[in-house]
Amino acid sequence: MELRQLRYFIAIIEHGGFSRAASELGRTQQALSKAMHALEEELGVRLLDRNSQIATPTAFGKLLLEHGRAIESEARSFRTKLSQLLEAEAGALRLGTGPSAAGGLVAQAVLDLQRSRPRIRLDVVSGVHAELVAGLQQGRIDLAVCVETDSLDAGNLVRETLGEDEYVIVCGASHPLAKRREISVADLTDVRWIVGRKLGDVELAWAALFDEAGLARPKPAIETNSLEFCRAALRDGEHLSVLTRSLIADELRSGELRALAVAQAAWRRPIVLLYRRSDLLVPAMLAVIDALYIAARSNVE
Repeated sequence: MELRQLRYFIAIIEHGGFSRAASELGRTQQALSKAMHALEEELGVRLLDRNSQIATPTAFGKLLLEHGRAIESEARSFRTKLSQLLEAEAGALRLGTGPSAAGGLVAQAVLDLQRSRPRIRLDVVSGVHAELVAGLQQGRIDLAVCVETDSLDAGNLVRETLGEDEYVIVCGASHPLAKRREISVADLTDVRWIVGRKLGDVELAWAALFDEAGLARPKPAIETNSLEFCRAALRDGEHLSVLTRSLIADELRSGELRALAVAQAAWRRPIVLLYRRSDLLVPAMLAVIDALYIAARSNVE
């Protein structure tokens, strides 16, 4: 049973027939008739006495009318409350974001929100997945969006998936491996690596690539948590690194950086939204979550 069918049924009774109900609802009589037939077939009973000149409920119809009006009233109340929450005019939130989500999904959502609800104030801070989970649990931030790089116990946090990103092995256009079509894991051992800190499961997957091939893991030439440094060093053409496609989308399009085609060396990870369940009914929180989902859908489309 759908709310739409209940609304149609109640309108048919209250307006005395299909014609007036269709006019009030902005639908065709055929649409209402089709919906009522489907509802009766699903319930296995007749709801309307079609021999009467006006729409008259059968005994089953009267029973449905009693409960249907209560359901419609509750649904209408919910829609009103939801609308009030989503139309919040003011509020301040601390939003944590990972580097992959910051420049795309989060930036789009925040800018759209500022245009539609300028009185909502946001303090946007950066961090990796483990840091953001800790920040939420300790109350230092209110919600977070990031690539889920660790298999952490989120405890009382709500976790929702907004999309996904892909970690790939990257080098500069002038690197000797940049123009190779076929690259083996062995080709990746005797090269200089820049390795990011706190990559969690992705770092383990990178190490497993060499372990499973029976090769010694390369020792990183450089370790860093600076994305700008990593980009600059990669463009110089002497190093490899592991980054998400979203972080280097512009450089990949321009050809400055190349994603190497290495079998089993692309790791997809979810982009997650995290928040405390107790904060869900804060109006500004719902507005930000709504903006994030809209931005996520637009990125997929």
